[in-house]
Parts: sequence; structure tokens; C-alpha cells
Amino acid sequence: MKKHKKLAPVKFKPKALKLFWYWINERHRIWQARKDGKDFPWTKDKILREYKFTNVFRQLDRVTQAWVDRYVTLLGHGKKMEDEDILFHCAVFRLFNLPETYDALYYGLNYSKKVSWSKKQAIKLLTARQKEGRQIFTGAYIIPNAGRTTPKVQVICEALDYLWTKRRKLVQRIRRKKTMQRAVKVLMDVPTIGPFIAYEIACDLRFTRILADAKDILAWANPGPGAQRGIHRLMTGDRRWPKGKDRPNYVWAMRCLLKQAPKFIGAHVKKCEWPFEMREIEHSLCEFDKYMRVKKGEGRPRSKYTWKEPPPF
Repeated sequence: MKKHKKLAPVKFKPKALKLFWYWINERHRIWQARKDGKDFPWTKDKILREYKFTNVFRQLDRVTQAWVDRYVTLLGHGKKMEDEDILFHCAVFRLFNLPETYDALYYGLNYSKKVSWSKKQAIKLLTARQKEGRQIFTGAYIIPNAGRTTPKVQVICEALDYLWTKRRKLVQRIRRKKTMQRAVKVLMDVPTIGPFIAYEIACDLRFTRILADAKDILAWANPGPGAQRGIHRLMTGDRRWPKGKDRPNYVWAMRCLLKQAPKFIGAHVKKCEWPFEMREIEHSLCEFDKYMRVKKGEGRPRSKYTWKEPPPF
């Protein structure tokens, strides 16, 4: 058996680390205050009050809650579905990331009566909605168009068509190891699905029978660019990694943070119904980077809170 080199604990800058745990505790405190019906503003922190930041726990965000609602009410927890069909529905939802688009496909393609897929019908349906001026994709994150001039709706439907034909083999490959890391690697074989979207789909599958017992929820998460910058800030104080210096082991750095978490997260965070796992560390690092960008005058998030439109949970 191959022996792995034992890694030393990552050294973080104390001041930056303190701010990281502060962001987690304060952001969840905001969610709790609104849940309890308290009036806006829910924090004295000017940055958290002015700009939109997603929740510490992904399961508390509206779009994820919308998926869970549909998984329960429309798909019946997948009890009458094959695993490969659960995977397909999950991918349909996340590739558009707009609940209304998923609903249009669910009812427009008659999913309520049978599990089926028609690329031609899906493109026709979504193109018609676009002509009516309806939004098809979310603005939360960008799905690459694979460098093509082909309409985005067609590109995504082609990817779903590929996934539909390969879904059984894809699920079988995911089942072999039942890890988040394996699932992301497998999903990236689908055209247009990169590491970010693959990880989003895997995280949704985490709450289905496909990955409910994933073995690496406390050991692995996909370190996206934002999370990497967050780690840079914790280790060096700057979002950029020094040129010519070997980059850190991002997954190991996240493991070190997760190990510290019980000492630094507040009781209100620990009481959340969702477990605090590697996913929460990775996600919070990304949001922490956005927070520090504003704090250090390096830029600002795209979305602001407004008095006319209260911020979401």
C-alpha cells in the first residue's frame, strides 16, 4: 500500500483567520435574525448590510430550497424513480438554475406522467419562452457556451441530451466510490459541465440517496477560484498567490479549517439543522473573499441590498 506523506497543519494569519470566522458567524446571525422576524438592518456591519452575500449553509439559499421543494413535491423523493433519472432532473435544474425554467420543462415535457426527454421539444419550448421575454437562465453564475456561437439554449439542451443517453453509466460510475470528488470528475465528462457546475450538481445529489452516504463530505470539496483566493488571504493576507511560489494544497487547507471550526463557530451556527461540512468551508471562503474585496477597497460584489427590495435569506 502506498504511503501518503503526512502534511503539516496550514499556518494562517491570525488576523485574517479571525475575520473569516467572524464572517461565518455574522452572516448566519443575519439569517437567524430575519428568520426570527427582526427588522432590517440585521447587522451593524456596513459591508454585510449593503451587499448581498449568500448563506453559510447552501441549503438555506432560495434556489437550493426551490430544488428541494421540487424534489419532494414533484419527484416524491425519487421513490418511484431510477437513480439515473434523479441525476438527470438534478442536472436540468442546475444547468439553468432558474426554478421557473425547470417547471416549464417538467410540465411542458409531461414529466408528471413519465420520465422522458426530447431535445427538440425542449429547445422549441425554451425558445418560445425567450421570444415572450421570459428569463431562461439565472444571473447567479455563468454557464460556458463552449466557445460556440450556437444559441445557449441549444448548447445546454445538447448537453442534457448527452447526459440523458449516458445517465445510467454516469450513475454507475458515481456509485463505485460514492464520493463527492468522484461524482464531480464523472459529471465533468458531460459537455459544458465544468468543475463548478459539476460540484453544484454533486452537492444537490448529496441530499438524495445517490450521495447521501458520500464518504468524503468531511475530507473534500471543490476549491473554486473564489475559495482559492480566500485561502490566499488567510495564508498571506493577499488574494494573489506570490509568483514563483508553489501553490498550497487547497483541499488540505480546507480540512485544516474544518478541524478548527468547532472552536470558532458560534452556537447559533452549530444549531443549524444542516451539518457543517467541507462544503460550508469552501463556500464561506468564496464569500469571505468577496467581503475582503470590499473591506480592502479592491472591488465590490455585483448585487446590493435595497430598501425597496429586502435581501433574501
